[in-house]
Amino acid sequence: MIATLAQIVRRLSMFPYPALLCAAVLGTRIAAADADTAFPCAGVPVRVYAPSAGEAAQACEAATRTIRFMRGHKFLTERPLRIRIVERLPSRPHSSDLGQFDARTSEIKVLSYKICQELAVDKPPFKIPMSPALHKSFIVHELAHAIAHDNFEITKPSLGAHEYIAYTVQLAVMETTLREQILDRYTVDAFTDESEITSLYLELSPASFAVKSYKHLMNLPDPTSFYRRLLSGGFVPADVWE
Repeated sequence: MIATLAQIVRRLSMFPYPALLCAAVLGTRIAAADADTAFPCAGVPVRVYAPSAGEAAQACEAATRTIRFMRGHKFLTERPLRIRIVERLPSRPHSSDLGQFDARTSEIKVLSYKICQELAVDKPPFKIPMSPALHKSFIVHELAHAIAHDNFEITKPSLGAHEYIAYTVQLAVMETTLREQILDRYTVDAFTDESEITSLYLELSPASFAVKSYKHLMNLPDPTSFYRRLLSGGFVPADVWE
């Protein structure tokens, strides 16, 4: 009997590293699927195209957590999205790029766990080794970009606004132990003034920008209202999203 993706996800939830232990959970080796094999995620409007059911399960878990969090902050999340787990990206403008969102196609591409492991040897994201949890967080990051894109009420959101949303969602929904590890490594304070949330600071240190943004959001009395200001253009730094 072939297990459904929903069954796989439930079984994987008992293990800390589902992408690595998927075969052991099923009691049999999972044959690699074609890269274009579609795995619909139960309960959310996301389809994952992945080389294995294990990687699809990880992506679906990321999608479920992301959408649950963003719906809680009044983001609309009804448009169908596609996630592709790939061996290479069409382009990598920055050596740290592990995923991309294409607004023209509503498609998200994220490098496979294996490739991310290899890239992280020389340049580990957040200065920590690649792990299944960290890899999953970059799927969250690109999903947050995709959902934010559909919710912006202005034509050209700032780069700072876009990345503020993506990074705060990424850190908010990642596993607690991983987030604490990152916060311990980056002891920067929260942004204290909105004018600090710029692409310049982002380019200087993406990880510090991520942590300062997350701490800023957590310090707000009403995070949902701040997200709404970003989306409506109530806060627009000088730099714009290209």
